[in-house]
Amino acid sequence: MKFLLVVVLAVLGFFYINYSVEAPLAANRASEQRALLIHLEQVGTEGSKKLASQWRRTHPEPTEDNLSELAQIVARVKADPQIADSFTIEAHQRSRAEAEKVFTPILGWGEQPQKPGLN
Repeated sequence: MKFLLVVVLAVLGFFYINYSVEAPLAANRASEQRALLIHLEQVGTEGSKKLASQWRRTHPEPTEDNLSELAQIVARVKADPQIADSFTIEAHQRSRAEAEKVFTPILGWGEQPQKPGLN
């Protein structure tokens, strides 16, 4: 019985420590994402505003990889505002439709939700 109590307390302690470390990191990532999306919206094109909106909706809790990708996108869009449309969900759907016209997959493409971004 004492062993079980020790195990339960150890597990609870682990989760508490993990949460106390992860919560500030998640808040920092969310803050960084907000700042990047503001920069993206300030480009002022319809495509950049649409991309920022889609990104917010599909990445509510950003990871380090998401932030890295978003930073690359923001830099590219600032350099050439007209390419913002190429990162939207609709652009990815169009390129997938074009690929489906050329290639016929044997096992199917699989239904994966589309997200804005580099890929």
